[in-house]
Amino acid sequence: MLQDTSSFLAYWRNARSRTVRVLEALGPEDLEWAPVPGAFTFGDLFRHLAGLERFMYAENVQGRPSAYPGHGADLASGLDGVRAYVDACHAEAMAIFGALTDADLLAPCVNPAGAQMASA
Repeated sequence: MLQDTSSFLAYWRNARSRTVRVLEALGPEDLEWAPVPGAFTFGDLFRHLAGLERFMYAENVQGRPSAYPGHGADLASGLDGVRAYVDACHAEAMAIFGALTDADLLAPCVNPAGAQMASA
């Protein structure tokens, strides 16, 4: 388990870098493709992950409720727009995560359903 902020930040940057490599491999024609009608597109998935990072995880760790805005193309469109949204959400979240103390990282928090989640 990651028990200090520095280790968590390194882990999170590494995990995010793998996600971004997938985004960088997509062509513009693939961004809003879905395997079946009504399924998440690649664009939806990237907007969803970015929104979760910033507006759920980073809010919840501060003791605030989720402010998840959804995953629609209205948030960001096109490869450049989605990449900018992903990068902006990540930068804001990392600033919040970087301000956490080691004790904050280990403290329980409340998830969007209202349940308290223990750190260990």
